[in-house]
Amino acid sequence: MAPFLGGMRGLTVFVQDVRNCSNKEQERARVEKELANIRRKFNKTHRALTAYERKKYVLKLLYIYMLGYNVDFGHTEALKLISASSYAEKQVGYMTTSVILNERNEFLRMAINSIRTDVISSNETNQCLGLSCIANVGGREFADSLAGDVETIVMTPTIRPVVRKKAALCLLRLFRKNPEILLAETFASKMTDLLDAERDLGVLMGVLGLLLGLVQHDYRGYEACVPKVIALLERLTRNKDIPPEYLYYGIPSPWLQVKCMKILQYFPTPDDQALLDSQLIAMRNILTKTDTVKNFNKNNALHAILFEAINLVTSMDYAHELLDPCVEILGNFLDMKEPNIRYLALNTLNALAAMADLREAIKVYQEQVVAALHDADISIRRRALTLLFSMCDASNVHSVIEELIKYFVTADFDIREELALKTAILAERYSVNDRMWFIEIAMQMIDKAGDFINDDLWHRMVQIATNDASLHGRTAQLMFVKLRDEGASNELMLRAMSYCIGEFGYLLPIPASQYVDLLVPLFQDTDEVTQGIMLTAFVKVAMHKNCDQASMGKIVKVFTDMSSSFDVELQQRANEYLKLLRLGPNMRPILEPMPEYPERSSVLEKHIQVENVASDVAAGVRKLAMSDLLGNLMGDGSSAPAALPPSSTGMNLDELLGNAPPALPAVEERLALPSSTSPPAGPVTTTSSADALDDLLGLGALAATQPPPATHGDALDAFGALGAPAPAAPAPTQPVAPVQSLTSSDGIQPTVNVQDCAKRFLIADNGLLYEDANVQIGVKSQWQGSQGRVMFYVGNKSASADLQNFRMVIPSIEGLRHSLQPFPASIGPKRQVQLMLQVAITSAFASAPKLEFSYTSTAVAAACARSLELPVRVTKFLSPMTIASPQEFIAKWHQMASAGQQQKIMDVSQQYATSIESVSNAFSGMRLVVHKGLDPNPANLIAGSRFVGERCGEVFVGVRVESDANVRGRYRFTVASMD
Repeated sequence: MAPFLGGMRGLTVFVQDVRNCSNKEQERARVEKELANIRRKFNKTHRALTAYERKKYVLKLLYIYMLGYNVDFGHTEALKLISASSYAEKQVGYMTTSVILNERNEFLRMAINSIRTDVISSNETNQCLGLSCIANVGGREFADSLAGDVETIVMTPTIRPVVRKKAALCLLRLFRKNPEILLAETFASKMTDLLDAERDLGVLMGVLGLLLGLVQHDYRGYEACVPKVIALLERLTRNKDIPPEYLYYGIPSPWLQVKCMKILQYFPTPDDQALLDSQLIAMRNILTKTDTVKNFNKNNALHAILFEAINLVTSMDYAHELLDPCVEILGNFLDMKEPNIRYLALNTLNALAAMADLREAIKVYQEQVVAALHDADISIRRRALTLLFSMCDASNVHSVIEELIKYFVTADFDIREELALKTAILAERYSVNDRMWFIEIAMQMIDKAGDFINDDLWHRMVQIATNDASLHGRTAQLMFVKLRDEGASNELMLRAMSYCIGEFGYLLPIPASQYVDLLVPLFQDTDEVTQGIMLTAFVKVAMHKNCDQASMGKIVKVFTDMSSSFDVELQQRANEYLKLLRLGPNMRPILEPMPEYPERSSVLEKHIQVENVASDVAAGVRKLAMSDLLGNLMGDGSSAPAALPPSSTGMNLDELLGNAPPALPAVEERLALPSSTSPPAGPVTTTSSADALDDLLGLGALAATQPPPATHGDALDAFGALGAPAPAAPAPTQPVAPVQSLTSSDGIQPTVNVQDCAKRFLIADNGLLYEDANVQIGVKSQWQGSQGRVMFYVGNKSASADLQNFRMVIPSIEGLRHSLQPFPASIGPKRQVQLMLQVAITSAFASAPKLEFSYTSTAVAAACARSLELPVRVTKFLSPMTIASPQEFIAKWHQMASAGQQQKIMDVSQQYATSIESVSNAFSGMRLVVHKGLDPNPANLIAGSRFVGERCGEVFVGVRVESDANVRGRYRFTVASMD
């Protein structure tokens, strides 16, 4: 705003007044006063506004809009400024159009002709202003109306380069709004001719930006552009015909070189040998003739070109002779001081390490990669660990693992799990001829990282040891020596030791008393999971032939003590094992060592795959424009409800709003809640599992204790989320009755009330969407204007079973566009994935969209398929409707009522809404803004909000709620809306 304040005293004073306000109320009062003054000036008919006054008042409106207030008038005055002859006035008009108006506003459609006039004019300044406005505001309607004019400017060589460059960038903006304006069938030949004839590098910069956007969408049809781009790249790399103004520290237009190489990566390698040779020559010139210099700015440009050249070379066929120079350049970057360069070098080398024929060349730089593990930057340390893992093979696995074990001592806590897993994976991959080495490495990882990893590592170690009989005795010996000399450093170490000694301890040439005396004292200080494993190990040890009476007595005492444990699982085990011991040696066959496990892929490898999927899912997704419609706020509205008594004080709003209230019916005839069944006498109580993953979002167990809601489209469902306090959940020992879901499921029932979960999202943005014994789905959502994002947190609650055939699909619904990130096929035990949903409303839709969710569980050999209501409703997109006075609201109400008005009288149970304040709270949760003071009766309220739909434009919603003075909890809802 600063450049426009000079000479405009009224604008300067207004800005100062607003800034001097001590609170929001003072600011609002000053803004409303100014809006009233501007509205009065615009409505004057005896004198036309001067250009100076119009510019001043429009700038005031722009400033008010930037403060966050709704500006719903003055658009025509802004449009008049666009047609002005003065640059200052025209600039203000364009700026206001770009900021305040949007393509769904009828005034913007009127602006298209004015903007087209400037775009096709011969005035360079007007053309640039018009193109900037199109680029900033342009939506689908702008793209359809003005794309042809913008394209003409790009293709006309007589127009000045600065305008054509701006037009190319503007055309790219329009294409992103509506890809149908530039079809390859018609535009590809024009693009080819343009690249062939154009010599101005500034215009080529804009044109290549446009081409890059086109091929990112779909490269097919633009293959004829490849020779032109290669020719331009060769021209740049050979520094031929490059004007001095496009030399950056002696480098010919580095940004143009980067764009050329980015474009070529989207096309297949050229089949034409001459064309391929030209491309290879250009790449060779970049890779072999680029040296690092002392100048920081020049280095940045050189590095940008080098990294893009390496990306292009690795994407090409027939470029193998250039791969070794790429590795050499990246290896040299590892010794540079700039952390960004080292990070990019490690990241790119990691991609090259996937090529088996480059691994030997990359291993030359192993020392530099190991040194990067100790870098001060955590991101570089992570990249170094990933590269070491990728470049490792049978020839260097021992040295790599040795370095990783050394690094573990100083590694950050948040990287230790990944470090332990990758070290164990490498040891397993390359220990085919020496499985005992893997077991030793696994034990070291468990010893060092037991507090940071889960049970999968020692489970895999046990599988390897069990399936090789030659390892049984050696594994038992290793466990005993570690237990005797070092003890158990953590719970996982004690679990592994107990299990292996219980399975293979009978092979040790020592009496059982030596390891029983070591294990029994550790029993009481462990957790329940470890105690369960130790009980099983003890009963097997008791059946060993080398178990003496003293050791047997110690084991029996442990079982006797645990036979009355508060933990049901431990109590049952102890009693059953005690019974087996009493039956004597005849039970020995039951307690034989475990048989061999079936051959299976390593669960550790799956961990890395799941982490990769989760990181991909968490990556950025494209943003969509959205809107929603007003939900079934008034129910079916089929009957004309009776009216409540009018207010006895103040103005008669019934008369002013145009209501014609019939007589009030008798109390006995009052309407019930619009539900197909009567509410139950007591609340439906549910509880969720007490699993470690009980709460992915930190939300606690869902207090799903409300009665079943009314019809899902009814706004009064929100009262349930704000109503009476929920009774306490039952004790954990009480069985939980499964609650029926919205659709049938094959054997797996939810542990929460699914309808209550959906109902709470009427007023909440975060919460629990679904939970059963195997999975939990939490939701966090963000809403702004007509846009919203919903993040699903899907967690596998099982400690040992995978969720397989996992599927989340949202069927298409008329009026709503959505984009859900790809979901993994399976989710490992105790793992969590995040899936982002972006939604866009295009027109009215009647009900919440559905989420079709299914999976199978290996834990119970059962399948689950459910249809859940998504927390996407019109109220999420509502924003305040500015009302300056009761008269203004009444006028707006009549405007809305002319389009549609409905009434319904409802009895709301006292546990939902005990007073009009409860109704107000429910409205606030649904973003229906309550405007206090508009209705003089304090027992009534008026709420007004607005939302913007992509095709329906701006829609106002007004709600009036009137209390029945004779019946508590009885209200009449009157809704008026432009939709």
